[in-house]
Amino acid sequence: MLKILNGLPAEQRPKMVRGDRGFGSDVILRELESLEQPYLLKLQLSNNVKRHLERVFRVPG
Repeated sequence: MLKILNGLPAEQRPKMVRGDRGFGSDVILRELESLEQPYLLKLQLSNNVKRHLERVFRVPG
């Protein structure tokens, strides 16, 4: 996927790349961000992810 994206001019790249949790490696994410390529990835909702989301979205009371 990255080889294809790198071979395309910016105006011909897709508006967004969508991947499942297998695409969530640091190498892939860093490359997509260096290309300024919008992406959407599905996360596995592990206990650590749930805890992190609870902290991020906690409303101060």
